[in-house]
Amino acid sequence: MEKERKVKKIIVILAILLIIILTITYYVFKENERKKNTEEYYANKEYNSKEDFNTVEEVLVFKGVKFIKQTKSSDDKYLADIYVKLNQPLYTEEEDNEQFYTNMIVLLAYVQKYNNFRVIDEENEITLSVFCNSKQQTVTTIAVNGVTNYWNIKRRETAIAQIEGVIKTDLNIQSDEINKLIKNEWRRNKLDIEVQKNKTGTYEIITEKGLEIRTVYKKVFNIVFTKQYNKSVVNNIKPGTDLNKIEEILGEPIYGSSTIGIMGYKSSEIYIFFTQEDISVYRVEKEYQNLEDFFTLIEKFERDKNIKDFVNGVTDIWPDYDIYDWGTNYIDLRYTLKGIKIQFNVSNANGMIYDNNYTAEIRKGLTVQDIKNDISKLPKYTHFEEEGGIWEIETQRYYDKTEIEEGYEE
Repeated sequence: MEKERKVKKIIVILAILLIIILTITYYVFKENERKKNTEEYYANKEYNSKEDFNTVEEVLVFKGVKFIKQTKSSDDKYLADIYVKLNQPLYTEEEDNEQFYTNMIVLLAYVQKYNNFRVIDEENEITLSVFCNSKQQTVTTIAVNGVTNYWNIKRRETAIAQIEGVIKTDLNIQSDEINKLIKNEWRRNKLDIEVQKNKTGTYEIITEKGLEIRTVYKKVFNIVFTKQYNKSVVNNIKPGTDLNKIEEILGEPIYGSSTIGIMGYKSSEIYIFFTQEDISVYRVEKEYQNLEDFFTLIEKFERDKNIKDFVNGVTDIWPDYDIYDWGTNYIDLRYTLKGIKIQFNVSNANGMIYDNNYTAEIRKGLTVQDIKNDISKLPKYTHFEEEGGIWEIETQRYYDKTEIEEGYEE
């Protein structure tokens, strides 16, 4: 009898455990089914504005982020903690996801009625802390693991790390015009070519010689050789030479490619770009005159924050700018050959923007390499971009010219 009672007791216990397991399984199944149905509903729902969103889960499904739970925040500065499994890296050198996360946070802020909150990914040890202005219904600050301006800092670090001296190509310069310009420090009046009064944009067009010349402050900024030139410019390459053939002669380009129709190289004296129609040449800036004066102007600007006085001072010591555009709220001053832009309210980077063509010091006694070795030495209002302004301005020239020529054909 005792043995039978023990068996019955075991059977009862097992039955109870089975019921508990089945009950838990049922509720887990129903919850998963609910989540699946909810996700499918949200995934198929059409959204046209933030007002179409009602819940945190809805926002996260829309962004493809796994929603885990929402709780009252463990930090008094926030109303809620939203636990998730993020589906996109915050930032890599190849992928900048600031727009993705900013959009997600703006939508979450809306459904959270602009109360402060945190988005927490415990698995990846990421916390997005979000501060809002509930009266103005705006997001005021986003901090990634306690770091504000996270994406700007990451972009800056990447740009600095990737700033390297451009690999130079040995070129045999055969153009008499280029050799004469090099010999005479690129002074326009040293070319045995009369200055043309009629111009197309900023260029003198000398059709019979196959030349187009842009001059900036008495020096040749850019000289273009068209098919009418019909002589070798470098390494027995004439305007119109097949781009694949040029690559065989000069090697892999450092700018562009034959596939996109424009490619370029740098030597100790010139930047040279090839298209199927012409050859474009810029000088390599070797000396930075009045650099001490430039540093003094920067120091003064850092003290008094007077942009107008700073820019006026820079244009006084360096009148050889190739772009100077300004309006009520912005300034865009560029010294492309020097490898420096001075911009305010043109992009997120306000101040001095240096590219890989800049070879002088950043401040007195401070080089790019010093900053690469220790990012904490980066001065305020100082930014870097990997791609040189020479490439930017040349591609603009090329595409503008292509559009004009295609317009004529129509």
